[in-house]
Amino acid sequence: MPASPNPPLSGCSSAMPTGGVLAEGPRSQLELRLVARREDDGRRFGCRASLAIGAGAVTKDADARLAVLYIPEISASDCPANRTWLRGTREALSCRATGNPAPAVVCGKNGVTVSTGEAALVTRSRAGTYLCNATNSLGTRSRHVTVRVEYEPTLTERGCPAHRTWVEGERWDLVCRADGDPPPSTRCARDGGASRARGSRAIVSRTDAGRYVCRATNKHGTAVRSVVVTVEYEPSIGEPGCPARRLWVEGAPAELACAASGNPPPHVACAKVGGSQDPPPVSPNVTRAHAGTYQCRATNPHGSALRNITVTVEYSPAAVSLWVLPSPTVPRGSSFSVECRAEGLPPPTYGWVLPPAPNLRFGPDNRTVAIASAAAANRGLYTCTAVNRHGQRAGSVVVQVDESRLVLLASLGSLGAVTAVGLAAAGGYYLKTTACKKGEYNVRDAEGTVNATGRHRHRRDRGEVYGIQLTQP
Repeated sequence: MPASPNPPLSGCSSAMPTGGVLAEGPRSQLELRLVARREDDGRRFGCRASLAIGAGAVTKDADARLAVLYIPEISASDCPANRTWLRGTREALSCRATGNPAPAVVCGKNGVTVSTGEAALVTRSRAGTYLCNATNSLGTRSRHVTVRVEYEPTLTERGCPAHRTWVEGERWDLVCRADGDPPPSTRCARDGGASRARGSRAIVSRTDAGRYVCRATNKHGTAVRSVVVTVEYEPSIGEPGCPARRLWVEGAPAELACAASGNPPPHVACAKVGGSQDPPPVSPNVTRAHAGTYQCRATNPHGSALRNITVTVEYSPAAVSLWVLPSPTVPRGSSFSVECRAEGLPPPTYGWVLPPAPNLRFGPDNRTVAIASAAAANRGLYTCTAVNRHGQRAGSVVVQVDESRLVLLASLGSLGAVTAVGLAAAGGYYLKTTACKKGEYNVRDAEGTVNATGRHRHRRDRGEVYGIQLTQP
């Protein structure tokens, strides 16, 4: 067939919604060049060739779909870099990417892959930074995603111990660290008292001991914990628990108790001042040697306290002694006195049993008896009894009134020296008697003599006192 004088016409148009012819011309081969963009992916293009034959034309159409390949992209909207979740809810770590071919997205934390499509329970362990990779045949794009898990406050033993020990005089500091996100505010208050903010400080006193309630609060809730505070302090020794003056009684069990206050409870040790001996234990009995000053020391880890104690030992009368002045044998008509002394605490009072006579005069404290112009009625047993609230004790002495010496003195002028020597020897007989020789007697000795002609029994508050009247042979 001969060639047509009219060449064919060709043209290409885009199949985009906007349509339009991109290129055309009379050539038999038409080439269309354009820059591929990712938004052109999937775009369809058509090409039409027409050939005029005589009065008619023959037309052919062809089309093609454009595929634009590109490396993955992860946008902020498809994969937010920061997430905030609430503990106890269910969340998925979704992260989408674009690319052609369609990329695969994999996220992981610390090298462990996690699911990005299925929601799971939110726990605190899910907080952290994740690495998300979008990969296709052209390459990989990465994005970091930080997940924050918020939760209600908690107060644990580690951050808020349930038992605290403070020391009196130091700074008051009741710190309770709560766990929570957002970080909670914490306040502690004495049970039933005003609250103190975290870190509030004051000087500790022993009255601060007790139970406190701490509360931690954030927008998700409140946690409560009880705290028991113990306040330790140095020892002190006061009058109620450790009287400064003690009164002991001889023969009673000896015990020097001294109570001290302090926390921890102090150890108390007492020692007699001026010696190394410890206070007598409970088992021995009190003696007069226990009297004196003791020093008690109370000690605990925070210090010590001292207190002096004066111990007075009372005892019943002892060692009753009687003296006859000038001597137990007195001439008739002369004056003499009988003195009584005794030890005892409290100081004893004195009572007498003696021969009744009108010429007796007692001293102000009743310790002495004075006799003027001694007569026969004044001879005999003089018994002194010392009495205090713990007992009594008696002592006795025999007084002789010598009437024969008056006869000797009257006849001394008519007798010679030999007679005087004889009379002096006769007087010496009396000085050698038991009464003259000893000067003092006790009741039992007097009762045993042959000269005891009569006894007078006198009832006292404690026991009995005997008076014995002696006569000359």
